[in-house]
Amino acid sequence: MVYALNKIGAVSNMIHPLAGEKELVNYLNETQSRVAILFEGTYRIIKDAFGQTDVEHAIVVSAGESLPF
Repeated sequence: MVYALNKIGAVSNMIHPLAGEKELVNYLNETQSRVAILFEGTYRIIKDAFGQTDVEHAIVVSAGESLPF
């Protein structure tokens, strides 16, 4: 994902997936993120707080579907 974003000229900011809601909101605001690509569990933590950020689109991915046995 990081390489694909770089290829199209976007800037990626990696946030630890176990960060809490306040940390996620702070990181998204500091980086002025407009799009967030999140694992399902992280999305469940932040979904109600997106209104406190500039995020316009959230892309939710499943670790289980992305990394099958």
